Amino acid sequence: MTTLLATSPSQKPSKTDALKTPAHRSASDARFEEDARDLHRILPASRKVYIEGSRSDIQVPMREITLDPTPVQGVSENEWEQNPPFYVYDTSGVYTDPNVEIDLTKGLPKLREGWINERGDTEQLSGLSSSYGMARARDISTANLRFAHIDKPRRAKDVDGKAGNVTQMYYARRGIITPEMEYIAIRETQKQHELTDMRQHDGDNFGANTPTVITPEFVRSEVAAGRAIIPNNINHPESEPMIIGRNFLVKINANMVTQR
Repeated sequence: MTTLLATSPSQKPSKTDALKTPAHRSASDARFEEDARDLHRILPASRKVYIEGSRSDIQVPMREITLDPTPVQGVSENEWEQNPPFYVYDTSGVYTDPNVEIDLTKGLPKLREGWINERGDTEQLSGLSSSYGMARARDISTANLRFAHIDKPRRAKDVDGKAGNVTQMYYARRGIITPEMEYIAIRETQKQHELTDMRQHDGDNFGANTPTVITPEFVRSEVAAGRAIIPNNINHPESEPMIIGRNFLVKINANMVTQR
């Protein structure tokens, strides 16, 4: 649990404190306090809500935006047309949830850990297995950069003497709808088929084939066909499922590096 302490503007973190990672700061560090406060901000005219899927552990975060009523000429304000709230994609994580205690030293909740475990096709190693990882772990110069809560790595179990496959595409091509796929379907639809006026100009679909309501089966079929990807590594169970593809909200994923 993070305890926020009041500090004066003149209290600046020392050079040593500025080099600390969240894992090595205490709650009394001014920089820690500032980071936690900024992450836990509340956005105006909206609130964080969760849409539950077919099982209780599928809780899809959305941003519910409050809309003002539509003025109607000749009537009093309390008789204006009321507009239902509008729901949008929310990837801000637990940091915009006022009901969650933010502690930067503990990392994010392991949202997908249960889904990964129940599939029974992975195993946790006793420790790091790559020469690079072991070399980094022995490097005392980076000791202050490591988080204490990082789990041991996980890998796919061998099947008939061969390395297993635990990608979402592997499941999709075998007709399996995973919790990740259902999570994505709920997030992509954004609850717009309920109480929302979806009328719009037909436009040009440029060959796309996006249904009005995204279903888990549609997500599975697009991944199986190779038209979309779900980047969910088993060693990052904290990551929220999302999809990249022509028929989905996210079209491209880019990693940008600035070279000096």
